[in-house]
Amino acid sequence: MGLALVSVIPILVLLYIHAQGVPASPALGIWYVIIYLIVLAMGLTGFFLLHRHPSHLVTLRTRLEKTVQRELPGTALKEASPDDVAAIDRYLTVLIEGLKAKVGTEEEEKARLQQQLFQAQKIESLGAMATGMAHDFNNCLAAIVGNISIAIRDLPESPAREHARQAESVALRAVDIANHLLLAAGRGRMAPEKLDLSAVVQDAMASVKSAVPENVTIDSRLSDSMPPITGDREQIRQAIAHLIVNAAESYLGAPGAVRVTTGSIHYGRDQLSRLFLDMNLPDDIYAYVEVADQGSGIAPDLHSRMFDPFFTTKLRGPGMGLAIVQGVARAHFAGIKVDTAIGQGSSFRLLFQTSRNVVDAL
Repeated sequence: MGLALVSVIPILVLLYIHAQGVPASPALGIWYVIIYLIVLAMGLTGFFLLHRHPSHLVTLRTRLEKTVQRELPGTALKEASPDDVAAIDRYLTVLIEGLKAKVGTEEEEKARLQQQLFQAQKIESLGAMATGMAHDFNNCLAAIVGNISIAIRDLPESPAREHARQAESVALRAVDIANHLLLAAGRGRMAPEKLDLSAVVQDAMASVKSAVPENVTIDSRLSDSMPPITGDREQIRQAIAHLIVNAAESYLGAPGAVRVTTGSIHYGRDQLSRLFLDMNLPDDIYAYVEVADQGSGIAPDLHSRMFDPFFTTKLRGPGMGLAIVQGVARAHFAGIKVDTAIGQGSSFRLLFQTSRNVVDAL
C-alpha cells in the first residue's frame, strides 16, 4: 500500500495546488513551485514503481474502491473493469469529482454563514444605536408631552390652546416612532403570555382595515386548532399588521388580494437553515402565519436590505414595517421565511416555536 500512496497522494496534492493557483507573493510563489516539483517527482516515482510491481495495482484498486464506497456512499459505479489501470482511473475520477462537489458545498455553506454573520453584526449595531436613540428621545419627549399637557390644562379656549393640542399630537407621534425603533431593534418592552396565533391575526386584520386600499381584499384562512405559542400579543399583532399593509401596498394602487394563512408545521434543521432569519432554531413543530400577495415582488439586489430600518422602495413611508417584523421575530426567537420574485409577488412566513417554553427568555 505504501507504493500506492506514493502515486495517489501526489496526484491529489497536485490537483489541490493547481486549483489554488500560484499566490501573488513572489516568495510564496517560489515555494509553491518547489513543492509542485517535489510532488511531481514523487508522483513519477510512484508511477514507475507501480509498473515495476504490478501486484500493487490490485491493492490500490481495492483500496480506492473501498474509499469511494466509504466517502461517497450511494455513488453509482459502473461494472468492474478487468483492466486495473482503467478501474483505478475511474475510481480516482469519481473521488476527485466527489471531493470537488463537497468543497463546493462547503464553500456555499461558508458564504451563507458569512452572510448571516454580517447580517447579525449589522442588526446588532443598528439595534444598539436604535436603542440608545429611542431611550434618549423618549426621555426628551416625556418632558415635552408633560409640559404641553400642563399648558393645555391651564390655557383657556383659544387659538393658542389648539396649537398646543396639535403640538401634543405630534409629540405623541414621535413617541410612537421611538417605540418603533425599539421594536425594530428587538428590545421593546414585553409582556409574554400564552397566545392563539390565529386570534392575534384576527386582531391584526381588524386593526389595518383603514390602512388597506379599498381595491385590495384580504383573504384569510385561519386554523382553529393551533398549538399555543408564547409571546407579546401587541408586538406580534404589530408585526402581522405591517406584513398585511406591506402586501397590500405591493399592488401599487392596482386591485389585488392579500392571503393570510395560519397553521402548524414541522421544520427540521435542514429546512430551518435556509430561512431568511434562522436564529439557530431547533427541530420542532412551528405555529406559523403567512402573508402572501401577487404584487410587484422584491428585486434580488434588495433582498439583503429589505429588513433594514428606514429602507423603503416606496415614494412615501418611513420604511419601518419590515424592520419591525424582523425585530419582533428576533425578540421571540422566531424564524422568517421569504419567497419573492419581481412581478410574481411575495410571501412572508413567521414561524413561532411551540414546544419550547420561551417565557423565561423573553
